Amino acid sequence: MRNFVIIICLAIFCSACSNQIGRKTYEISTAAPDIVTSAEMRWNGDILFTGVYCATAPMPELATKHTARMYSNNRIYLGTVYYPNNLMVAVAFSKFPKSITSEEHIAAQFELNSKAFASHSIVQPDQHHLSLNQTDFGSTIRLMHKNIEAHPEGGPFPLIINTYSTLNDSFQSMAVRQIFARDDDLFEVAAIQTKPEAGFTVSEAEIESQLNSFVKDLTSSLQRCTRSMRERIKTSVGKRPFKYSFSR
Repeated sequence: MRNFVIIICLAIFCSACSNQIGRKTYEISTAAPDIVTSAEMRWNGDILFTGVYCATAPMPELATKHTARMYSNNRIYLGTVYYPNNLMVAVAFSKFPKSITSEEHIAAQFELNSKAFASHSIVQPDQHHLSLNQTDFGSTIRLMHKNIEAHPEGGPFPLIINTYSTLNDSFQSMAVRQIFARDDDLFEVAAIQTKPEAGFTVSEAEIESQLNSFVKDLTSSLQRCTRSMRERIKTSVGKRPFKYSFSR
């Protein structure tokens, strides 16, 4: 039995997309061809959305696939990198109104998440953890979840967070997420590991350490590369063209 609990929506500029308890559906509006790696076709991990961000995925030599999708009429971008043993790493972004600063927007997101987590913790304590930290892009929300779905109904992780309502403490999955902003772009870097495959033994502490490492490395790469890119590229006012490219 599943318990649809928390939806963390990046497109906060859309009034229907505010954080809420309940169910929401995200539909793909545009998709790039998937990159599937093999021994003959290695991917170097470079990911880019023209004029918005660039980064290098952690341990690209281990990646098996990379996907890039736009949701909600091209308002939300999500790029996902797949690794062996049920590990996924994702980058998402959307825009928010220029009438508020990035720090104000992160503060509002933190408050919304705090209220949602407080309500949920009454039913399932210790399943979600929330903190406010600092990265190179300023205030950054860090979230950790246990026993959430890697492939929820209605949309992809981390746009939707669906929890399992298990009656015991058995491990199903763990996820680590970071949300931060620059100018009027809201970013999220997230990683999720579901229950390892049979024959693969790893502790929850080891899974959490790996997830933290992947999210930290990808966040650092994104912020470092994006800052350099913004110094070279003057982005136009208004809608950005839906363009992104990959290197193999």
